[in-house]
Amino acid sequence: MTSTQDNVMFDQALSDYTSEFAEKPFLHKEFQYVIDNNGSDDYSRNQLIFETISISNNGKFADYKNGFISIPMVAVMSRSDEHQTATEGANGLKFKNSNLVHIDSMAVEYGNDPVIQQRQNFSAYCIFKQHTELSLNDVEINGPTIGYRKDSNEWDFNDVTGVENNTTDLVSPFTYYSPQQQKLMSNANVRRSGVNYYEKVGDEHVYYYDCIIRLKDLLFFDKMPSLLRGANIKLTLILNQSETVVKVAAGVKTHVTNTLRGSINPILRTNEDIIAGKTFNETMSCKVVKNGAHSHVKNQCRLYVPTYILSPTFEEQYLNLGQKKIIYEDIFTNNVIVKANDNFQILLTNSLSRMKRLVIVPMIDKSANGSTLNAPQESIYASEPCTTSPTFIRDFNVALSGTNLYSNNIQYKYESFLNELNGNFGVNSNLETGVCSSLISMDDYNNNYGYIVVDLSRRYNFDEKTPLSVEIKGFNEGAKQLQFMCFITYTKEMTVNLNTGARIE
Repeated sequence: MTSTQDNVMFDQALSDYTSEFAEKPFLHKEFQYVIDNNGSDDYSRNQLIFETISISNNGKFADYKNGFISIPMVAVMSRSDEHQTATEGANGLKFKNSNLVHIDSMAVEYGNDPVIQQRQNFSAYCIFKQHTELSLNDVEINGPTIGYRKDSNEWDFNDVTGVENNTTDLVSPFTYYSPQQQKLMSNANVRRSGVNYYEKVGDEHVYYYDCIIRLKDLLFFDKMPSLLRGANIKLTLILNQSETVVKVAAGVKTHVTNTLRGSINPILRTNEDIIAGKTFNETMSCKVVKNGAHSHVKNQCRLYVPTYILSPTFEEQYLNLGQKKIIYEDIFTNNVIVKANDNFQILLTNSLSRMKRLVIVPMIDKSANGSTLNAPQESIYASEPCTTSPTFIRDFNVALSGTNLYSNNIQYKYESFLNELNGNFGVNSNLETGVCSSLISMDDYNNNYGYIVVDLSRRYNFDEKTPLSVEIKGFNEGAKQLQFMCFITYTKEMTVNLNTGARIE
């Protein structure tokens, strides 16, 4: 129901009157950080471990939901012939469309008990959630902080490099000042400030990037209580770092070689600097803290958490709640192959309970993605797995323990979009005009955002804990063999003591 202008005005008047005399709930607030356990600026082992002992022992209330991780990245781009290199400036190299792509997998322990198991490629699911839950205002205000932007609908297929999702220029996240601007603010000062920064050093283009990842964009943390004291958490992240060499002969890409730590290439490159008739090798690499002779101004990764001291009245009121049940989401993953121009019937799991939804990220299979045989998620020219490959699946259905979820198979893409995806995960599920928070339109869905989504939650409450099998079936209309990156989300729960942070069960 929409409030009238008179109602809103009167509510504001009451708020103005009461807020003047209201007691403040917090006496102190500060961001505290812990440094990862790596112990040096060498992150070649490709793993981050954060333990929150120092925060859990300080007696303050911590808000993990609104904490964030800072990962200093250094990317370097160079060519074998410098006169053919990309235009000097910050526009040569970018990253795929969310900072989450720099994480390959995550594990969480709470009080030495595992709550989230490591699942490879889990960032693809978290980025899907961003696509479907963020609003345009979120992208405008928070996009630069979390590295999120929406890729275009443009795509092409190259016989050598395979699917290419971005053929036009992308917005650069890096700061670069012209010689005139440097009279006011030097680039050296910009780098020391920790801002995402570009510089040219000899024949190399160097990009310093502070990769910010909000905890609420990850599994488990988005459901944690906003105030928790004494919680001892261990967070383990496996990263995505890469080095790519592109060979160009007479202006045509002939070969691409990837060396990956993790399973996803975080770099995204456009075709704008492939110069007609020129022959060269282009090398691009992305590493944490240090890349060759270049080091980020921050030499360690950090986990920041806001902490609070409550006023006695509010602390007593809050602790009287006693305990909090946390119902959170975990994922089961399965990657399967779907042949070109063929039927498929694939069992994803034979026993899983408390399932909520199935999300499939369809991508062209490595064996069919151009002559270089790089999977789209490994490619610097494709936005996958932050998006999907353009595909068309007909006669699609899901069987739960042998019973079809849809009485009629899904024949057309618009059916799946309107029934399962169109704003379903945002505010009010796009059912009220004027309130919409999904970023995927019908045009997007028909091109690079063709996620296959199925609601698995519709059942009686007493059936929640009944294990079911999940089978998918349909027909791949495309001319290329596909890889389905499948995520089944299911709920888990735990109860914590709000005063001590101890896990009760």
